[in-house]
Amino acid sequence: MNRKSEVAEMMKECRRRGCRVLLSKRGHYRIYPPDKTAAPITAASSPSDWRSIRKLRADLRRAGVEIP
Repeated sequence: MNRKSEVAEMMKECRRRGCRVLLSKRGHYRIYPPDKTAAPITAASSPSDWRSIRKLRADLRRAGVEIP
């Protein structure tokens, strides 16, 4: 699976877990966790670096959203 489709699958899973996910005009996802005290998370819709997927998973975990 390439990085772009992996991010798209993660966004679907975020929506299933109660997050609000918006796509900006510039091609970035803005993820609002269900916990209103957690800060929004920004992620590229087509990341160029393999570490960006790991960073996104870590940011979501810190916000209380577990993605398998």
